[in-house]
Amino acid sequence: MPNELNMRSVKVAAEIRAEMARQKMSVNSLSEAVGIPLSTLRRSVNGTRSFTLDELHAVGEALGLRLSVLVSKTKNHEQPAA
Repeated sequence: MPNELNMRSVKVAAEIRAEMARQKMSVNSLSEAVGIPLSTLRRSVNGTRSFTLDELHAVGEALGLRLSVLVSKTKNHEQPAA
C-alpha cells in the first residue's frame, strides 16, 4: 500500500507540473501565490515530498483546478493491472 500511495503522490506532482507548464507558472510564483515555503513546494512539485491536503487545495485554487479534478487526472494515467 505505501508504494501505491507514493505512486499517487508522484502522479499528482506530475499533474501539477504539467498544469504549471501550461500556465507558464514558475515554482517561485506558485509559492508566493499559495504561501508554501519555496523549498517545501519545490520538493513536493518534484515528487520527493507528498503534498498535504491543505497544500493540494491551495495549489489547485492557484492553478484554477478543483482538487477532485486534479486527483481524477492521476487516475486517467494509471495502467491496468497485468
